[in-house]
Amino acid sequence: MSIYPNAIEVGTPMGAGGKTVYLILGTLIGLLGAGGIGYLAVLALLEIPVFGVFVSAASVLFFLFAVFCLRAALFSPRDLPVLFNRRDRTVSFIPYVTPSFWRFWEKGGAGAVRTRKWDDVKVRSYKWTQFTGAAARESYFLSLLWGEADNPRSCAEIVNIGYTGWWEDAMLWRLYEHIRRYMEENGPPIPHGEGLRQTGTGKMPTFPAEIILAAGGAATTAEEAASP
Repeated sequence: MSIYPNAIEVGTPMGAGGKTVYLILGTLIGLLGAGGIGYLAVLALLEIPVFGVFVSAASVLFFLFAVFCLRAALFSPRDLPVLFNRRDRTVSFIPYVTPSFWRFWEKGGAGAVRTRKWDDVKVRSYKWTQFTGAAARESYFLSLLWGEADNPRSCAEIVNIGYTGWWEDAMLWRLYEHIRRYMEENGPPIPHGEGLRQTGTGKMPTFPAEIILAAGGAATTAEEAASP
């Protein structure tokens, strides 16, 4: 995503696109459900008041679902960058805060920046099998894990990087190998012939000034980073 003098910035599956379409679709389904069930609730209240109360509650739930999807579509960042600093050997990332379903006044979105040591990271790929009704689909996620300070075998942080891999994880491991070479073998910040990742719409969260300063200052272009 970005290249700094002492660090590189990698995207997450959130920036791979597609989430906004599903959230808008969820908003429309919620509004249509709230309207249709709300109309039935009015009729039920006139005929069977007790039953109408339960139907009204269902209408409210559909409306809250629509509001939840709309908030997620409007306030979710377009990506959550992960910054690998090879000078101080740290990894800084921004967790996603899921908006509350009931507390509709809370926006959610990007949380507080966290920094962990590169030397403590464990890397895993996880396979998810999704059943769509007619078929099953396998997807893969490349995850960075850090353990608790007093119990390294207990996971304290998990961060997915790259994108969602369909049916295989070979390309995800190529991404990790590129990061590992950059951090441990003074490898190039970007593979030869490749460009920076472009993300979708929405606000991009930024790292605090002290983290950018530790990364060497302002980001450079891919051409500048490739030049000797």
